[in-house]
Amino acid sequence: MELDLNSDEEEIASVVRDAIKIHGHVTRLINNAGYVMIACMEEMSISQAKHLMDTNYWGAISLTNAFLPHFQGPSFEALKMETEHFGLNVMLIEPGGFRTSILEEQVSSRQRNPISDYDSISGALYRMLKTQIEIFFGDPKVGCMRIIALLTNTGLAKQIGNGEVPTRVALGSRSYENTIKKGEELIDNATKWKEFSFSTDYKN
Repeated sequence: MELDLNSDEEEIASVVRDAIKIHGHVTRLINNAGYVMIACMEEMSISQAKHLMDTNYWGAISLTNAFLPHFQGPSFEALKMETEHFGLNVMLIEPGGFRTSILEEQVSSRQRNPISDYDSISGALYRMLKTQIEIFFGDPKVGCMRIIALLTNTGLAKQIGNGEVPTRVALGSRSYENTIKKGEELIDNATKWKEFSFSTDYKN
């Protein structure tokens, strides 16, 4: 079945209903990446920015909203709290560098309007990523297998999680390293500004 994530609510709901008719019920929804556009602000038109958000952000929101009433049995952090009393599980999987075709021209369908003044920023970043993607450590096939293991609570996921569904999982070595680095930065910053943070509390 095909679905444009930029479709209106009724069209999305219609495709969801057709899927339910075919399969009877739904147990899992995977909101995957849409497309990327590497550009500085001036290189991206408002319509391009809106299309990017409509696809990558609002598309996921629309599809989740359309499927939620149809979930049966086990299936972000805010969504997890909203749905856990229904017996639904919400998980954020954060992939690192995987060797995929996401930067290929046909995938990145909305191209920026290059401005020479920004080539040292957006142009250099795009060229660097195009070069690095070939040496990323992540194997997309293995990554998909790990995602399936997380969704079905089998294999290594079951062994590590002991049957519990994690709220978020770093997928890939780079994602793990970035998560640890970001966590340490957040702790250091919070510790540094602790006195400032506490100064807003009532004195009594």
